[in-house]
Amino acid sequence: MESQLAVISPSKTQEDSDSASRLIREWLFRFGVNFEKDVVPVLPLWLEAFGSMDAHTLESLFRKALKTCKFFPRVADILEQVEHVQEAATSEAAEIAWKQILDIRRTAYNPDMPQYLDRALVRVSERIRRAARAAGVFREHESVEALHVWAKKKFVESFTRWDESGESLNLLPDGEIKDLLTAAAQPKALPGADSVL
Repeated sequence: MESQLAVISPSKTQEDSDSASRLIREWLFRFGVNFEKDVVPVLPLWLEAFGSMDAHTLESLFRKALKTCKFFPRVADILEQVEHVQEAATSEAAEIAWKQILDIRRTAYNPDMPQYLDRALVRVSERIRRAARAAGVFREHESVEALHVWAKKKFVESFTRWDESGESLNLLPDGEIKDLLTAAAQPKALPGADSVL
């Protein structure tokens, strides 16, 4: 009978959850010692708030909080660091996307031959294409300054609002439904309407 029973190992998510729980308890103890506070009442709240996070991320958040917090950290104090990191990452991604779109404008934009622009824009994400449309990157500008200052400002604003507004959720995922709708729309499209921008 014993030979027929297989040892069931805990799933990866269970192991991750256990390591995060251990890490939360360990750091909560450290914060309690450092700030001379009883941590037992806040343990359930911390487990709920941080239990689903990656252990490596938690470790870095807790280390930074221990160095920067002057009082016992609340959950919001620690999660605030995550928001700052996300904002910085979004800002950096917007800058990289702006450079990509400027390179496409420089190499593929020609109002008389839109097919080159269409081919180049297929290589970038919908988020970048929408930000470029919102900024009017592929229109004629009165000066280079207008492009590099005002169009860039609108591009970055549109790029960062993408996640805030949930625009990415409105896109159809690749698959059978998207292919069927595309095939049905092709015969009804106006000539020259296949342009992305």
